[in-house]
Amino acid sequence: MFSIYKDKTKRWTPIDFKDINVQDMNVAIIGGTNGIGQAISRKLIEDGAKVTVVGRTLREDDETSQKIQFIKTTDLGLVAEADRVSTELNRLNAKTPLTHVIFTTGILAAPNREETIEGIEKDMATSYLSRFVILNNLVPNLKQSFQLEITDNDNKIRSEVTLKPRVFVMGFPGNQSLGDPEDLNSLKTPYKPMQTHYNTVGANEALVINSVKENQNVNTFGLNPGIIQTGIRSNYMGEGWMSSILEWIISKTTQEATTYANKVVPLLWAPELEKYNGSMFNNNAEFILPSKEMDDQLVDKFIKNSKILVDLATQNDSKMS
Repeated sequence: MFSIYKDKTKRWTPIDFKDINVQDMNVAIIGGTNGIGQAISRKLIEDGAKVTVVGRTLREDDETSQKIQFIKTTDLGLVAEADRVSTELNRLNAKTPLTHVIFTTGILAAPNREETIEGIEKDMATSYLSRFVILNNLVPNLKQSFQLEITDNDNKIRSEVTLKPRVFVMGFPGNQSLGDPEDLNSLKTPYKPMQTHYNTVGANEALVINSVKENQNVNTFGLNPGIIQTGIRSNYMGEGWMSSILEWIISKTTQEATTYANKVVPLLWAPELEKYNGSMFNNNAEFILPSKEMDDQLVDKFIKNSKILVDLATQNDSKMS
């Protein structure tokens, strides 16, 4: 558990954003209003890309944030809301095709089990099921490949490559933390918050692997940023002094969100990724191996039970309507 192994058979080389046509990048970030998502969105805007952020509140307090197209969501933990966001993103894609979609939104499971009004455990609903819904609704429509022009110091085109749209799913792939695909709603065994969170970890890794099989029109990758100071732990720790101390310790001992963003953003357009569909990356944007026991059979179990959860949420939503 928590053993991450580098994949030494693969490599990629960062390209300076000044040497490519970043202005042709059209990136949607699901959960980009704070933490890592916000750091990535700001880095992309600074580099000249077009960015759409999905989240609760966007602080339009500077020139960078004012360049972001914003899709407001009330609660991405609800399947009904994820469906609505999917519709908005599909409209955006029809008008200006998306080149990248990045899923970053997430929380940690609470000390005591919490569930949404649709009857889904809150961490599972927010950190995974919303991604499952949006990916399945949006990705089949990401069919337009894009051109990556690499220029030299005289701004002359040195090379040009065609890339499929790219999807990045942030979680903790490769951690060997697979959870239990038969208990995604955390009801079959005595509730344990970390075991519940491992369910979302395993499900997100399975989502990447399944997307490689199901969606030939895109390339899908997993991101493991490690432990970074963000608001993800507040649902577990609360907002008290213990949470503040923990976040302070994390801020002093791990990399900042902006540091991680500076490492991972060049990965978004790396030409080498075109031949490494389904790859996972660590907190330094290096290739890592998937979890050892994440085989096709386990992936299928995660996907089958994900569909059951979506049906349950939809049924419960219909009863409330």
